[in-house]
Amino acid sequence: MKPLDGKKILLGVSSGIAAYKIPNLVRKLRKEGATVHVILTENAEYLVSKKVLEVLSKNKVYSRLFGNGIDIPHIELLKEVDLFLIAPATANTIGKISNGIADDLISTIFLANKAPVIVCPSMNELMWKKITVSTNVRRLRRYGIKILGPVKGEFACGSSGVGRLLKEDEIVEGCIDELTKKDLKKKKILITSGPTKEFFDPIRYISNSSSGKTGYNIAKKAALRGADVILVNGAKDLPQSKLFKQKKVVTAKDMQREVQNQIGEADVFISVAAVSDFKPVNYSSEKIKKENIGFSFNMELNIDILKSVSSEKRSDQIFIGFALETENMFENAQKKMIEKNLDYIVINKPFNLGSDTGSYQIYGKDNHYSTFENISKADFADKLLDLVR
Repeated sequence: MKPLDGKKILLGVSSGIAAYKIPNLVRKLRKEGATVHVILTENAEYLVSKKVLEVLSKNKVYSRLFGNGIDIPHIELLKEVDLFLIAPATANTIGKISNGIADDLISTIFLANKAPVIVCPSMNELMWKKITVSTNVRRLRRYGIKILGPVKGEFACGSSGVGRLLKEDEIVEGCIDELTKKDLKKKKILITSGPTKEFFDPIRYISNSSSGKTGYNIAKKAALRGADVILVNGAKDLPQSKLFKQKKVVTAKDMQREVQNQIGEADVFISVAAVSDFKPVNYSSEKIKKENIGFSFNMELNIDILKSVSSEKRSDQIFIGFALETENMFENAQKKMIEKNLDYIVINKPFNLGSDTGSYQIYGKDNHYSTFENISKADFADKLLDLVR
């Protein structure tokens, strides 16, 4: 299931130069499952192709109060709308909607609209910093309207500053956030994710092929559902997100330190990280030369982060662990659940590593059992989080 499945988004495009980015925004919104209906100011038609927007949205694009082919467009278009998104929102459009002016299709629809509204400003920094614009933006915020952006960057005129339209992916993330039920509000969730690296010398290390995608998806979904989330992450290539805090770590010792710092405040601890089970006994501060390596290294068991904190688990906390098993899965999972004082344990499969989908089995000490085959990691995140609502 996609996060915007069944959601109707009305997208208002005003005549900022950033309007050229809107076809890509429409494409990304539809990719997440949304139905998108686009309306333009008349001047925006000079900056973005109506025909292109119709092809990408699969819906007719409107730009005028009259002559659109429907009698009362600002009423008809608002039927069953889940979100009204205005991007880019120029200083002119912001001024109109914040002061109750309704002289074009976007501003008239704004007055008739009952759905949540997101406004994404875009203008030159000189305009953005004008007291009249900032006053209008503050007024919109007082109305309960979400303002996303603008951000710092280079403008079409060649200057730079704060005023650029937020990136399309971040706008989509903001829409998903607005339309996701906040059933985890007030929950504090701590998540570990990705591999750890244990070094022989400054260059070489032992690790595993965990991508961190499962933990990242759980963190993102939990944050979208209203939780206060901290992700302690050993994966290198996962993107940053404004939805939650992310602590980057390298070794198991680094990860353990972060977990111990945060665990006392957590309502839920989800230990997804693939911590290296072994580490070299000795570390060389200098690169080990090939002729000195030989054929073997002495290894020792690494710290067990989950076990180290589970002994201090409070009765009001929920702990969830992950176990990658290739044989005797149920027996090994039950043993780990008892040893580590877990409420639930998730059996992971080797072929899940690095993939966007996976197969999982969840066991709980309350005799809970569920299995998910070939499910996207984003959808699995929602299923797992349903257990901690």
